[in-house]
Amino acid sequence: MSKAHATLVYDIRANPPYGGSCGIVARSLRNSLRRHEHAVRDMWIPVDDKLSTFTLPRRRAPSRDGVHVFFEELFPRCQRDDEFARYRNLVFFNLPFFRFPDHCDADGLIFNSRYLMECFGYEAFLHGAALPPMTDAPLELPLLDFPDGYPSVGGRLARNALRALAGQVHLGHALRGGKPDPFATLSIMHHLNQLAAQRSTRSFLLMIAARDLPQFEQAARDMPIPHSTIESLLPVHHLENRSVVAAMRHATFSLCYDVFVEAFGFYPVESVYCGCPVFSNGNGNLRYLLPPGAGIEVRDQLQMHFGPVEARVRAYRPVAERVFRVVTAVEGARLCQRGARYIDRHYSKAAFAHRIGRFLRDTRDRPARTPPAAGRHAQISPYLRLADWRRGRFVTDRGKLEVPAEVAAAWKRLLSSKRPRRGGDGPPMPPEVGGLRPA
Repeated sequence: MSKAHATLVYDIRANPPYGGSCGIVARSLRNSLRRHEHAVRDMWIPVDDKLSTFTLPRRRAPSRDGVHVFFEELFPRCQRDDEFARYRNLVFFNLPFFRFPDHCDADGLIFNSRYLMECFGYEAFLHGAALPPMTDAPLELPLLDFPDGYPSVGGRLARNALRALAGQVHLGHALRGGKPDPFATLSIMHHLNQLAAQRSTRSFLLMIAARDLPQFEQAARDMPIPHSTIESLLPVHHLENRSVVAAMRHATFSLCYDVFVEAFGFYPVESVYCGCPVFSNGNGNLRYLLPPGAGIEVRDQLQMHFGPVEARVRAYRPVAERVFRVVTAVEGARLCQRGARYIDRHYSKAAFAHRIGRFLRDTRDRPARTPPAAGRHAQISPYLRLADWRRGRFVTDRGKLEVPAEVAAAWKRLLSSKRPRRGGDGPPMPPEVGGLRPA
C-alpha cells in the first residue's frame, strides 16, 4: 500500500539555522506523521512575510488519507483552491493565535496544551462559532532526544564559570526574555536576600535576560525596596539552548512569575527535568504543566496584586521563605523526581505520536462541526486565575482588574444563570473574566 501524503506547512523560523522551539515542534510533527505512514513534504514560509497568501504544492500521485498540517498563523493565509480541498486540513497551535471564523473552517485543530485548547473553545463560544474536532497533544521534551540541549543560535556560558558561580551564591534562573514580572521577581529576590543576611547564608543571585534589565531597573526605582536589590540580578545575553540547560543544571531554583501568557512551557519543564524546581504565579499553562508536588509550585494570591505597594511587596515573603527552605535544605532535586517521571510518560515522543495518530484516525471522514451547546449562555473564562467576587477583584492571565462590588455580583449572577440574559447595568464583563454567547 502506498503511503498517504502529508504537507507540513510552517514558518521558516522552524528550519535551521533558526531552530529553537518552533523547530522542535516541526520535527515532532514530521516524525509523528511518518510514524503513521505518511510521506511528508515540508513547505517553508518566509519569516518576514506575514500578510501574503500562498498556495499548496501540487500532488500528482493519488494518496489515500492525505493531510495538510499547518502552523496556526499560516492556515488563514492559504488559498482555498482545489489542492487545499483535496485532503483534510489540520492546524497545529503552538501559540495563542486565534482567528474566527478562519480557524473553524479547518477539518481539525491540534493544540500543544489542554489550556490552549480551552482558550480557543472559549473564544469560539464568545463568537458563537461551530467547532471542528479538537485535541491537545502535549509536546515532547527536547531533552529526551538532546540530553545536553538542542542545537540553536545564541551565546555560550562556560561550564567552569557556572560551576564557580554556583559555589559562591545560591544561583537561580529566569532567562526567558520578555516574560517575567519585574515587580514579583524583585519582591521575591528582596526577601530572599533579607533571609540570607538574617541567617548568615550565601546570597541569592538570579540570572535574567539582559534585554529585561531596563524594566527591572525601572520597577526597582518605583518599589519600596533597597536599591541594592537590583544587584541580585545577573543579566545574561541570549543563550543557545545547550547553555540554557547547563545554567539550569547549576541552578537551585527558578522563578517563573510571568506577565506573558504561556501556551505550553518548554522552559519550566526543562528546568524540572534538570532537577531545578520552579516557583511560579501559574500564568497560562504554567499552572497545568505538572501535577502538584512534581517540581513546579504555583503560589499566587490576591494580596500580591491589590492594595498599597508596601503590602504587595510583603505578600511575596511566603514565596521567598519557601524558596529559601527548599534551596538551603538541598531539597530541589528530590522535589523534581516525581516531575521527571511524569515528563517521561506524558511529554515523550511516543505520547505525542500517539495523540497525533489517534486524531488522524478520528478525523479521517471529516466529521461535522459541533455547534455551541444549546444550554450554555455564559461561561467563566479560562484566563481567570483568582477572583474575589465580594470585593470585585480579579487576577487573569492578561492582567488584573477591580470593579465595584455590585458590578461583580451582577457578573456572578449572569455567569451562574441558565437563562440567556444581557449584561445589564454597569461596565460590560471583560472576556478575561467571563462572557455571554451572542444571541
